[in-house]
Amino acid sequence: MNKRLLIFFLFTALFSFKAFSNETTRILFILDASSSMSITWHDDKTRMDIAKEVLGNLIDSLEGKKNIELAFRVYGHQSQLGQRNCTDTRLEVRFSRNNAGQIKRKLADIRPRGTTPIAYTLSQAAGDFPSSDTRNIIILLTDGEETCGGNPCEVAQELEQKGVVLRHFAIGIGLTEEVMSSFECLGNHFNAQDGVRLQMILESIIRQITDETSAQVFIGNNVNRQSYTNLNFSIINHHTDEIITSLYHTLSENNIPDTLFIDPVINYNLLFHTIPAVYRSNISIEPGKNNQLTYNMPQGFLSFTISQPSISRTLEDKIRLVVYENENGNVLMNMRNKQNTRFLSDNYKTEILTLPIITRNSTNIETDKTLRVEIPSPGVLNLNKRHEYFGGIFVMKSGELEMIHELKRGNRNETLALQPGKYKIIYRTRLADTAYQTEYLNFNIKSGESLRLEL
Repeated sequence: MNKRLLIFFLFTALFSFKAFSNETTRILFILDASSSMSITWHDDKTRMDIAKEVLGNLIDSLEGKKNIELAFRVYGHQSQLGQRNCTDTRLEVRFSRNNAGQIKRKLADIRPRGTTPIAYTLSQAAGDFPSSDTRNIIILLTDGEETCGGNPCEVAQELEQKGVVLRHFAIGIGLTEEVMSSFECLGNHFNAQDGVRLQMILESIIRQITDETSAQVFIGNNVNRQSYTNLNFSIINHHTDEIITSLYHTLSENNIPDTLFIDPVINYNLLFHTIPAVYRSNISIEPGKNNQLTYNMPQGFLSFTISQPSISRTLEDKIRLVVYENENGNVLMNMRNKQNTRFLSDNYKTEILTLPIITRNSTNIETDKTLRVEIPSPGVLNLNKRHEYFGGIFVMKSGELEMIHELKRGNRNETLALQPGKYKIIYRTRLADTAYQTEYLNFNIKSGESLRLEL
């Protein structure tokens, strides 16, 4: 065990995304009072002396701050080391406002005595908060030596599964890189070489907790920093994948994105609900300032129109332009007549669900331009069948017959919207006893006109 080891962890449980300067922040301080905290560390001061000094300074800095509530939990202070009491932890001061004096008086009475049940203490601390609809933070001061076989990393994972999200900062004093690497599972970790540096690091962490932080999201086109707005994006907790909120991007009168107040203690993912969606992961926020986040996602428009004249709005409403993602073939959008939709600039596969289906393997949408796809209004085929038939409607394609519609044997009448062109019906009555009784009927469909055929 490194004789100069003193580790500070900061755990935060976050449950909301709002202007946190106006919401209650609850900070639970947990102090390690195990026997190892009595070891001398620096300037003839023990680890406990330094921990009390740092904790006292932190509490003083938070006294009187708006919307701050504090509480104080200790472990290892009720039983002697030889008793090996691995449940030795107690909430000494409950949450309330302006209780710094009460915490400091209790802090002065604490003496290092027992063992170090860090994992068990963290599991109990989750229940110290009156509710989860606030900004809940745990600051643990310990020499980092778990002596009860617990695993703080596993506890953190278990609490996350229960909806208590932990964010950690580990601060070591004079540690080797090898020792510090063992705390990587707990998040950010720092190595302070002296008490002054330690105080600076902790003050920086407190600023993250208390300073008002904001962000603006710029959506550009690779040329202009701000090019697009009025699109939805989701803000996601990077550590839990929980969607915190979904917002529509908005600009001020000066074409500047509006300001979002954001908690800088955790990292975020952003999911832009463009077509297709754009995902940005593990975004860190600098506390106490306005963070300007810029993401380039060039976009253009695709417009789909069925030309006039229209002879059947009901039939035309069934015609769709389907846009597919080229890489995996996923359907991105199912567009109606006269729909104008914004897409990321790219090549897409499209299908127009007419009879016959019109397929385009390369539909190129250019940045800040509109690609117009227009098809002629279909004609209408009214097909009356005197008998039940096996058959279909065919077109010639690349010199070969291709069936585009199979006749419905249970229906004596069918009404179909067909694109203008030449077609052939090949059919045979169900009662026929030879293939030679197959019949053929050629017909022509004109845009905006109706044709009646009898079989």
